[in-house]
Amino acid sequence: MGFLHRLSFSQQLLVGLFGGLLTGLFFGELAEPLAILGSIFVRLLQMAVLPYVLFSLVGSVGKLSSGNVRGLLKVGGSLLLGSWALALAFVALNPLAFPEWESASFFSDALVAEDRSLDFIALYLPTNPFHALANNIVPSVVVFSLAVGGALIHVPNKERMTDVLDVATSALSRVTSSVARFMPIAIFAVTASAAGTMSLDDLSRLQVYFVLYLFACAVLTFGVLPLVLSMSTPLKYGSVFRVCTDALVTGFTTASLLVTLPMMIEGCKRLLREEGLESEEADAAIDVLLPVTLNVPLMGKLLTLAFVPFAGWFVGSPIEISQVPRFLLSGLVTYFGSVNAAIPFLLDSYRIPADMFQLFLVTGVVSARFSTLLTVFNMIAIGVLGALVLSKRTRVTLRSLLGLLGLFVAGTAIVLIGSKILFAQTFSVEYEKGTTLRDMTLRGGMVEWRIEPLSAEGHASSSAGPVDIASIRSRGRLRVGFTKGNFPYAYVNDEDTLVGFDVELAHRLAEEIGVALSFVSLENEQFGEALRSGGVDVVLAGLPMSTLASSQFDLTRPYLEGTLGLIVLDHDRARFKSMAEIAQMQGVRIAVVENQRLQRRIERLLPRAKVKAIDSPEAFFEDDAQRFDALLFVAEAGAAWTLLHPAFTVVVPQPVKERMPIVMAVGPGNAELRAFLDEWIDLARALGVVDRAYDYWVLGRDARPKEPRWSILRALRGKASGSDPGDSKQARAPGSAPSAR
Repeated sequence: MGFLHRLSFSQQLLVGLFGGLLTGLFFGELAEPLAILGSIFVRLLQMAVLPYVLFSLVGSVGKLSSGNVRGLLKVGGSLLLGSWALALAFVALNPLAFPEWESASFFSDALVAEDRSLDFIALYLPTNPFHALANNIVPSVVVFSLAVGGALIHVPNKERMTDVLDVATSALSRVTSSVARFMPIAIFAVTASAAGTMSLDDLSRLQVYFVLYLFACAVLTFGVLPLVLSMSTPLKYGSVFRVCTDALVTGFTTASLLVTLPMMIEGCKRLLREEGLESEEADAAIDVLLPVTLNVPLMGKLLTLAFVPFAGWFVGSPIEISQVPRFLLSGLVTYFGSVNAAIPFLLDSYRIPADMFQLFLVTGVVSARFSTLLTVFNMIAIGVLGALVLSKRTRVTLRSLLGLLGLFVAGTAIVLIGSKILFAQTFSVEYEKGTTLRDMTLRGGMVEWRIEPLSAEGHASSSAGPVDIASIRSRGRLRVGFTKGNFPYAYVNDEDTLVGFDVELAHRLAEEIGVALSFVSLENEQFGEALRSGGVDVVLAGLPMSTLASSQFDLTRPYLEGTLGLIVLDHDRARFKSMAEIAQMQGVRIAVVENQRLQRRIERLLPRAKVKAIDSPEAFFEDDAQRFDALLFVAEAGAAWTLLHPAFTVVVPQPVKERMPIVMAVGPGNAELRAFLDEWIDLARALGVVDRAYDYWVLGRDARPKEPRWSILRALRGKASGSDPGDSKQARAPGSAPSAR
């Protein structure tokens, strides 16, 4: 410990960072509980920061004159515009480095969620500043502070007030400094937890975005911005790193600008003081510029906009060149609010599956830290440049401006060309989503089961009377009718085993009754006869509820709520985003899979459309003659089909959201069996049985088995036991199903 005390604070932070990284790599997921220490520390830091912003901003603005305010607005606005232009240029050019790719996505609930909107008025104009303080609404607090500080400029004898505010600011700064003494320990805990739990699989899937984003952050943080400072001010290249290391390391490890703000302000003032550039005017400029810029999107935040074109490329629906200016403008505007609200809004605006937002959240584990690192340097650069411009200590000439332009071009070329070369060596273009769907297996214990044909002998032997639970238990077997190749409800996987959403529910149902399972393959037109004759007890085949179906057999209550959508070619998705626009299309050709109710419904909604029934979804996907523009289908199931045919995508036209209840069917007169199934459906939904099956088969969560997180400790244990810790193959669970052959 004596060795650590002899280190500088910045060196202690780096020791905590690398010590946490090594600890996470060694212990793996065992290091996850250390995140609690990091959370406690971040909360302690945040405790004093918002009051610090309030008192510091009111006092700093209140000391200014009207002329100073105009100068700050002019300088700060110019520096912000320069930062935005630089970051947005990187975002616009990023797609040039994307490799060739073909993909599709599982269904996402966000695809049919209500549109998200940002309430900028509530975000920036507080009706109750105390509510904004209590709920950590930073933009509102800053606007309130600027208003009070601006009013204080013209108040006589304001020195008493500004002196009190200075004392309060100093006290809060001491609180932050006292807590910051324990920062190396917190950084160790946060880094160890992140390094031990980060999914390498997720990182590999997102390597294109990560490489471009992190490369851009590194070039801007350690190349472009410090060179801008050295070329336009008396400061040398390494001056900022020498003085502001604490703020940079803290921002990187905590991923929080708010807790880093006091360090940035003190670091900028110390930098000017050590370089002999200090002045009262410069200190006041720093006190105002940094808290204000905290509430506008800067480089690190704006670079995450690159995720939207990446997501479009990832799912095979790239943003068109003509859409780029509108995308950049709308992105800049929406980023004045929350990124987590802006990204879903932008994904929806450009018809990119909203489930990509889940991947964006995964990127936050890494990108948030680099984003904060870049933004901290960006804020420091704005503060220092603004202070030196106001004190007339800059040296901007035509030569330096040309040099800055060349610097930007060189930085952009380094990022794009370097990334392109790296992707050519490391990125695999093999499409795997279809394989993932066909590799999915049933989870949990399964009852003994087999596939049987629909035979006349079976009909005769089982047609003596109504089917009830007692007769099924006496027989020892539940007969379930299903439809082959009915993704994701029932299909044969690559292990030649019958799997799917309905198949999993059938196993849970048979387990509840205490019997074995017989699956009987049926065509849609065979459902009624098979149920009436007793060839099957229940049909479980993703059956949409309809009056026609209820006239042929008895239907249970819904176990799933589907949403009607359209399956279209990827490049046509924009044409079908609005029901009003589709209704205006003359002669649009829509296919429907043998469902009279849906056919009548779509004909009423779209009187100008040409609607035609087809036998199966394959007839649409194999339509070489291009007879159809779209397939009307349940969106949840349609997404699974697009995994097998990635040239297509699912669109849910807005604002119409037609729900389609999915039910089971029993034979007429089997009231007792239907009542039992209704009760079982209620119980299965209450216990999460249906939700777990839905998450897996429809949403694709954990579609690939999650391997244990690699760690040095796990590798050593595996070596000691003689097993291969990297072997992800799992033995078949006891009682697993036989082959469907």
